[in-house]
This record gives sequence, structure tokens and C-alpha cells, in this order.
Amino acid sequence: MAGDSMAMMAAPLVAAEATRLDSAASGDTAALAHHLAAVPALVKAIETDLMHMGMHRDSAYDALLDSVRRDPANLEQVRRMLSGYRAMAAKGKRG
Repeated sequence: MAGDSMAMMAAPLVAAEATRLDSAASGDTAALAHHLAAVPALVKAIETDLMHMGMHRDSAYDALLDSVRRDPANLEQVRRMLSGYRAMAAKGKRG
């Protein structure tokens, strides 16, 4: 139960980020600025959720998180990070 409640903390951030990414990719500079400011908290929330769900990340996902930290303007990497989180969170809720 604790895992489910912790997962709910990052899920809204992930959903909001997905919307922001679409706007940023279309050239919305305000959305891009908001995205860049939100990434550190987003990555931290994802890591915390996965830890509380007992999910074991692999080295490739850890490398992706590090890449997003270093270059949050790489929107495709951020999309992959969000997709990976969603997949692991869904697996954690099922299992």
C-alpha cells in the first residue's frame, strides 16, 4: 500500500511533464523554460517512487536519468525517461 501512495506523488508530475514536452517541442519558449525548471524535481520524484515501490532499475535507465539531469533540453531523452517510469510504475502496481 505504501508503494501505491508513493507512486501517486510522481504520476501527476509525469502527466504534466508530458503535456509540457508537447508544447516545448512545438516551440513554446515558456513551456520549455518551465520544463527545464521542473526536471530536477521530476527526476527526484521518479527515483523516490521507484525506490518505494521496490522497483529495481537497470543500468540503462540509471544512465538515462543521469543524461536527463545533464541535458534536460534533450526532449527525446525526457520522453524515454517518462515512458520508462510509466512502464515500471505499471509493473509495480500489478506485482
